[in-house]
Amino acid sequence: MRTIERKAQLLDEAVAIMRQRTPEQTRPELDRYIRLYFTHVNDEDLLTLSPQNAYGAALAHYRLAASRRPGEVAIRV
Repeated sequence: MRTIERKAQLLDEAVAIMRQRTPEQTRPELDRYIRLYFTHVNDEDLLTLSPQNAYGAALAHYRLAASRRPGEVAIRV
């Protein structure tokens, strides 16, 4: 399987996990977010993640951004 196909499969699996764990009304937005979140990540780096870890990383940043007020800096270490 080529790298691009493995990357697509990983993201498809991460999105499938998200669909099992999130309310239906947020799924379209999170589907798009997860795929965009990893767009510019180096393929080799992305492919070291499990689908669960990819989902978790994207969701953590999504929630952090959602809780941030305009003009506020939000950092999680």
